[in-house]
Amino acid sequence: MKRILIVQESDRHAGNKLGLMNPDVILEDLERNPSFYTPNPTESQKELWKLELENVEKIKHLAGKDDIYYIEDGDPTQGIKHPASLVSTRVADQITIAVANSIPIYGLKNLKAAHYAVGTGAHNLGQGSADKLVTDQLQLKYPKIPINLCYHGLINYGNFVVDIAHHGPYTGSREWLKGNVARYYLQSMMLGAIKRGENPADLVIRGHYHEPVIEPVRMNHKTSHIVVSPSMCMVDDFAHQAAKSPDSVTVGMFVYEIVNDKLLEIHEFTKTFDTRTVYHV
Repeated sequence: MKRILIVQESDRHAGNKLGLMNPDVILEDLERNPSFYTPNPTESQKELWKLELENVEKIKHLAGKDDIYYIEDGDPTQGIKHPASLVSTRVADQITIAVANSIPIYGLKNLKAAHYAVGTGAHNLGQGSADKLVTDQLQLKYPKIPINLCYHGLINYGNFVVDIAHHGPYTGSREWLKGNVARYYLQSMMLGAIKRGENPADLVIRGHYHEPVIEPVRMNHKTSHIVVSPSMCMVDDFAHQAAKSPDSVTVGMFVYEIVNDKLLEIHEFTKTFDTRTVYHV
């Protein structure tokens, strides 16, 4: 039996006070000759880091001795377009935080390779700049682990094929509509592949919307799944507006268990937080 795990995260938004931040990250203050300091994490960052470490422990238990592969589906940093909630005004600090955020994942002894999708221009300093800076530093730090970066990737794990890109279908404007757009998106992809005489990807992963959706589609005796992944970032000022005041946010990661080139299970290592302030009068 051949079994692998694909660990997948998205939208960590390093540098945002509501995004993931390793509490042990060391930043440099060049204006003080220089000096080094560790920024104080916010309550949101404490919750996210606790979840990240808990999830890594779950991965160790689930994987056993089997191989692990990692996918980060865009936006490892916050960027500078929406600067209201930045940990630091220096852009370089976002790269440092993003690299430090990866330490638990890269500490997994069974990790064999990692793939990254380029995120949104508003968050990556344009043309995938932050994504490249982060992956370049990670490759230097972990030279034995192949690390790849692309806008749109097709990854072959043996005969199990995963299509990754950051931007994809909206998750739905109403609770009863959740997943509809994603399902139609996958149906169109599968039909296009079949018309070209190709096999559709087994799994399609997208990010960007900070809200999890999982939808299967069966066509022509072939079952594929599309996933819009959760983020590792709470709801900031811009997100409250863009998402039309969501009453909750689900953060975490998905872990795909592949056995003999078939998707056995999607493990949802997530946690949901209420974004509302509750009053009692």
